[in-house]
Amino acid sequence: MARLSSRAILVRMRFFLFIAILSALASPAKADQFDPALAQLFVDLREGRGDASVLEAEIESRWLMPPEEGTAILVERAVKAIDEDRLAVAETLVAHITSIAPSFAEGFVLEGRLALARNDTGTALRAFRRAVSLEPRHYYALERLGDLALMLGDKPRAHEHYRDALDWHPRQPMLQQKTDRLRTEIYGREI
Repeated sequence: MARLSSRAILVRMRFFLFIAILSALASPAKADQFDPALAQLFVDLREGRGDASVLEAEIESRWLMPPEEGTAILVERAVKAIDEDRLAVAETLVAHITSIAPSFAEGFVLEGRLALARNDTGTALRAFRRAVSLEPRHYYALERLGDLALMLGDKPRAHEHYRDALDWHPRQPMLQQKTDRLRTEIYGREI
C-alpha cells in the first residue's frame, strides 16, 4: 500500500475543507413566503413597531430565500442580471427558478420585473398575479399590479391594488400619496 506524503495529505485535507465550505454556502437556510417569522414582522410593520426600513429589509431578505436548495445562487444572479439590464441572461435564470421552484413567489416577482424591463405588460401582469396568489402580503407585487392597472386605464383596480399593498406595508409615504391622489381622481373630493 502506497504511503501518502504529509504534503499530499495536507492538499487533500484542504480540498475537502474547501468542498465542505462551498456546500455550506450553497445550501441557504430554507425560508421564503412560508417562513413563520414573517407573520410577526408584518404585525410589527403594520402596527408601527420598529424601524420600517429594517422590517422591510428583513421581510424582503426572507422572501428572497428560496425553499429549494441550490436555487439561491440562481436568484442572486437573476437579480443582478435584471439590475444590470442583461435581460437575456435574466430570462434564462428566471425560467430555471420558476420551473425548479413553482411555489416560490419571489421567482414570479423576478419574472414580473423582467417583463416590465421588456415592456411586456401581459407577462408582467400574469407574473405579479401569480406572486400575489402565492404570497398575498407581497406589497411590491401588489404595487406593481396597481401600476399596471393604471397603465391600462383601470383606475379603480389600480386604487384597489395600492390599498392592498398599503394594508400590508402602511409606512410607504410615496405609495400613500399615489393612492390618495388616485382616490381623489376616481371618487372626487370628500364633502
